[in-house]
Amino acid sequence: MKNPINHPIIKNILKILIIVVLGFILLNVVFLLDFAYQSLIRSFLMNFLVNDPEANFFWIPLLMHGSFAALICVVSYFVLKTRISALLKATYMSVPICVVLVTVGIFLYRWQVIAILVCLIVVLVILTFLRLKKLSWEYYFSLIFYSSGLLIMILLGVEI
Repeated sequence: MKNPINHPIIKNILKILIIVVLGFILLNVVFLLDFAYQSLIRSFLMNFLVNDPEANFFWIPLLMHGSFAALICVVSYFVLKTRISALLKATYMSVPICVVLVTVGIFLYRWQVIAILVCLIVVLVILTFLRLKKLSWEYYFSLIFYSSGLLIMILLGVEI
């Protein structure tokens, strides 16, 4: 008797579950790291420079979000260059996708239509990259799943 897990449909369903569940866990860990990163910067600024950096300098929160997104992009470049499996890379890809799209949303939160258009451009650029590199379906699934989830959150008015 054949092992049912080796059936292609079951194997792909398991891959989807891995991308969704592990990606969600990774996202929670990364957003906790973002909180720690911003808390450290805020603490440094409050202790050494000004009492309330966000009240005195409106651009500091934007700089913290942008610098964290840039840091995630640099780390992601190295992670995606490793020799780990396509499934794990596609799972990890949820991190830079969501961090970049959420950061765009934070920067453009007052202009929802513009935020959605910029996010759409980012997704199309990533999609073009995936097609040019001829990467496996797991990457496409990760991109579509997480970007669609964020779009639904925006349209429903869910705040992070």
